[in-house]
Amino acid sequence: MDRRKFLSRTAASTAFVGMGGLTLNSCQNSSKKHITILHTNDVHSHIDPFPINHSAYPNLGGLARRATLVDQIRKKNPNTLLFDA
Repeated sequence: MDRRKFLSRTAASTAFVGMGGLTLNSCQNSSKKHITILHTNDVHSHIDPFPINHSAYPNLGGLARRATLVDQIRKKNPNTLLFDA
């Protein structure tokens, strides 16, 4: 068996087994839940905010500001997921 066939069959088997936990009973639950998904990307070590005299982004950014914003959002909705790539 070549590698491509092996990978495709493994992926199909994994998906099939993984979907085994999904039943029609789980689809009948009519209670809705609300989640908030936050995603950040391309931080590139910009931990500190830009200086106030920066020409393009004066006093913007920084992890402290981001943490404050995430905390505010989490207070409004405790079902918040934060992803950073």
